[in-house]
Amino acid sequence: MWDKVTLEEGSRREQELSNDILFKTLLSGGATMMRHTGSRESASTIINHLLRLNGTTAEIARELVDKKKGLGETAAGVELLKEYQAMLEKQNQEIAALHAELKAAKEAMAEAIKEETEKSKEAMAKVQKEIEMLRRGSTGLQRFMREDANLILTAHSSWSNVRDGMEMGISKASSKHTGTGLLAIFK
Repeated sequence: MWDKVTLEEGSRREQELSNDILFKTLLSGGATMMRHTGSRESASTIINHLLRLNGTTAEIARELVDKKKGLGETAAGVELLKEYQAMLEKQNQEIAALHAELKAAKEAMAEAIKEETEKSKEAMAKVQKEIEMLRRGSTGLQRFMREDANLILTAHSSWSNVRDGMEMGISKASSKHTGTGLLAIFK
């Protein structure tokens, strides 16, 4: 990167990095910031610097080997455990939220099913009642129709008699040229 920017730009970026919280912590712990320009000479300078630091050991190596700590007891392990715990807690919260959503959805679905079942029962009861009324009505209608047929036949017979009587009365009236025969039928 350093070979692609001007010296001023490189210095400004180096200053920004040295104030960055991560680099600042590393630098305060003894790390050195070095520029690699992409050349063989720049790489050689960095490697020689690292070779002179042969007495420097990573903290995790000291904790594991010298202090005989388990990985989870090292500073790096403790940090990793904290991160994993935070991730686990976040996942547990997400799972709990999903369970709550699922429960609410199930309750809403159960309520909808209950309402639809009630509507279906009401509709079925209404249809059943109508079927029963038709059954009763059909029997009642048949009986009513038989009674009406008898009444109609009786009425027809009566009207036939009336008609016959009227014809006779009209004939009598026309033969006598008076309306008394007609009046006698209706009295």
